[in-house]
Amino acid sequence: WTMSTADNELAQLEKQYWQALKDKDAKACAELCDDPSLVAGAQGVSSITKEQMAAMVQQGGQYLLEEYELKDMRTRMLGLDVGCVAYTVHEKLTVDGKSVSFTAADTSVWVKRGAKWLCAMHTESIHGDPFGRDRTEMRQQ
Repeated sequence: WTMSTADNELAQLEKQYWQALKDKDAKACAELCDDPSLVAGAQGVSSITKEQMAAMVQQGGQYLLEEYELKDMRTRMLGLDVGCVAYTVHEKLTVDGKSVSFTAADTSVWVKRGAKWLCAMHTESIHGDPFGRDRTEMRQQ
């Protein structure tokens, strides 16, 4: 099995995005995003403009991405100008001054606007029990 040119391009763009996050390259992150792009993860769902993305990366907030490793990347073209990428990522971060690491499943949807691919949606789900039993205590009422 070999990836098509578009599949390979999307995989490379996803890798570029992660490297830009690690490098805190706000301009590169913003240039790779659609305007706006949707984001879903542990903190909920949001719609982020290019300007908001650049500001988030530039300010850094309370975390610093130290290392990342993308594994088991899969791509699927949904048409000539839409494709998706799914993979596992292992992240090592400093959050509020403390070292944190975890593994997550991530997905991105890329759309081609003119000659340029842009990320229209990204999701991240931290690995664990699919019913959340490893995170929350079940309470009886």
